[in-house]
Amino acid sequence: MVGKTTLLKLLGHHITHHELDLEPVYIQWESRQDRNGLPYEEYLAQQKITWQERNAESRPCNPRARTIYLIDEAQRSYEEDTLWAMLKNYHNMRDGSLFVLVCVYGAAGISPQRETFIESQARLMHSMQRIELRPSTPGSPYMLFKQEDTDAMLRKFALYHKCQLDNRVVEYLHRATGGHPGMLGVLLSHVQTFCRETGVPVPRTLSPEFLHELIVQHEDSFVEWLGRWGRGVWSPRCEGNVQKCLRKSEYSHIQLLDICINAIARFSPGALQNRRYSQSSGSWGIPEAAFQDELYCCLNRELHYVPILSEYSHTKDGRIDFYISDQKWGIEVLQCGSNAEIDKHIARFAYGGKYQRWEIMDDYVILNFCPRAALREVKIKGVVIE
Repeated sequence: MVGKTTLLKLLGHHITHHELDLEPVYIQWESRQDRNGLPYEEYLAQQKITWQERNAESRPCNPRARTIYLIDEAQRSYEEDTLWAMLKNYHNMRDGSLFVLVCVYGAAGISPQRETFIESQARLMHSMQRIELRPSTPGSPYMLFKQEDTDAMLRKFALYHKCQLDNRVVEYLHRATGGHPGMLGVLLSHVQTFCRETGVPVPRTLSPEFLHELIVQHEDSFVEWLGRWGRGVWSPRCEGNVQKCLRKSEYSHIQLLDICINAIARFSPGALQNRRYSQSSGSWGIPEAAFQDELYCCLNRELHYVPILSEYSHTKDGRIDFYISDQKWGIEVLQCGSNAEIDKHIARFAYGGKYQRWEIMDDYVILNFCPRAALREVKIKGVVIE
């Protein structure tokens, strides 16, 4: 979508010819079904042997070279929970393999069938382990077409379909897509699909008027096309199916405490590395914000991406760390909270407290993250919430 495959191939080419201490293994990932159930460990081993032989044809063989796996279309590996669990907790050892995976980050689905049991694994990785290619984010790396690149793409399209190009169409499409390679490709492929499915021939002259009508007048079909293959856009029909599933009775048993415990079990050790601990002050080296960020990320998966509001304020009186409106749940996060601080937070939920007066919560939990030594000093009195 933003030149990921091109960047990965350029990286592989550079390693092959300039980094002899690394053994590049380029893999366009195949799903478990496409490789006939072959375990991913054996799949990686097979690809390594294949690429060692290929690399030996273009450079001197180095038996001690460190393997670096360059995995394209890595969203197809989201079904491999064990692989991603290993990557999430991976420690970069000198003799261990390296992994570079490019994928549709945050994809809602990765196939036309939208298997509900497959979720984006990349979005669960810590930000220190990710490089996001987003042209819309200032300062983020990306690859965008210049207008002459857009012109070259359109000329190839016109040559293949034996049509002419209006002299305004290159500038129109370049401005409409912002030079985004993936969006330009999606739009041109939609022209082919739309013409094939409707029986309308590709026009003899590709013009801005035709493309404008395709995008605006036939918006539903364009949105549906964007929604295929996990491109991050859901059609109204698919959104309706998700909402219908989330209203089913099998989700009614979910308890807030269980959800929080499961979310905490998903925490990444790398995201919560102890920066510094002072025994004299009793302060812990992990900031409260780190726990909030990790909890938000892991809660998303546990709640199947039900909306979570952070720093929510129902009135001007107070803000709660997290509020799940669909379930009417509230969550507060503390770091090394003392008895007085915990009592203060409990009072907000108690009868007459700030949060209780909102009258929008059926359940709440206060999470106090602290070392075991500090936990021994915390004593919470029994509290009855009416």
